[in-house]
Amino acid sequence: MDIYSINLYVTEDCNLRCSYCFVKRKRTYLSLETGKQTIDYLLNQPNLEKPIRISFFGGEPLLRFELIKKLVLYAEKKASQFNKKVHFGIVTNGILVSDKILSFLKKHNFHLKLSIDGDKISHDMYRKTRNGSGTFIKIKKKLEKIKNYFPYPSVRATVMPETSKYLLENLEFFIKEGFRRIGLYPALEANWTKKYFSILEKQLNLAADLYIKLFKENQRILILPLQNTIGIIANKKPLICGAGKHFVGISPQGEIFPCHRFFAYSKSFPLGNVWKGITNKRKREGFLKLNPATVKVEKCKNCSLAKWGCFVGCYALNYEINKSLINPHENYCKFQHLIFPIAKRIIKEIHDSRRNNKKTIR
Repeated sequence: MDIYSINLYVTEDCNLRCSYCFVKRKRTYLSLETGKQTIDYLLNQPNLEKPIRISFFGGEPLLRFELIKKLVLYAEKKASQFNKKVHFGIVTNGILVSDKILSFLKKHNFHLKLSIDGDKISHDMYRKTRNGSGTFIKIKKKLEKIKNYFPYPSVRATVMPETSKYLLENLEFFIKEGFRRIGLYPALEANWTKKYFSILEKQLNLAADLYIKLFKENQRILILPLQNTIGIIANKKPLICGAGKHFVGISPQGEIFPCHRFFAYSKSFPLGNVWKGITNKRKREGFLKLNPATVKVEKCKNCSLAKWGCFVGCYALNYEINKSLINPHENYCKFQHLIFPIAKRIIKEIHDSRRNNKKTIR
């Protein structure tokens, strides 16, 4: 299986000091030479048929915007020589954006994903500057400028136990600000007690009510991971992580890891590098075989969610906590048992609404 999608670490450095971040802040930076070699590596794979996808990652990738510019232009030129398409993305806290940067990103059709945790209370609780002050006002001032170039940017919010009670408020804030693809992802490695899971369940049910209301009003909002779970149930097919398969993470030194988290957590599971390619064939084969058809997990054997397509979760988190790729983190299992019934309710209520509308039309 060819690799066609990467998260490319531009740097491990960052202008913020978010306390929950899994990236260890270091002054390590991708060189132009290593960046170009990464692009060459992607394009030179023998059986590559799909467009390549390069997402610039960090740290804060915009600390090295001039490098990103050079690599984008290089990738476009090389891709045209190979008669291939290349798509770009970037995950950024948004603090450093300017008209110059946004104009370039728009011109080159970037998918822009912003890391914002919601309204001021939630955002400032964890997303701070070096001196410990909150950053909500900084990013709020940038949002109008961003929307001038990207009217409907994506957002990724990290939900911590202490901010879970604000989930609905934060969702409403994002919708008001024009976001249409909204990720509300619990940091499952955090200390999620029974109390906090109960709060999270209540808030997700309220988010589901809002989702259903907007759907009936023909307003389409994607709320992740709810949307993913709806898809799993509707298709009766698991959403299998592409880590180590078609997707990898590339370190600033050009090392290839199954994903960006494997590099950030413990630099475990190096698969090779962009000069020599995949050199650890055994580990790569292990990732290629990770799917429900070939992997049977003892812990999941009698789980009621198995038939609906639930499958082990994040490999990197599992390994970091349990030293096993396929032994699911306990909080992942608890979260799945919480979110699956909510997703089923959404499907049922939307189905019933459509059926009632058809009866009315008749």
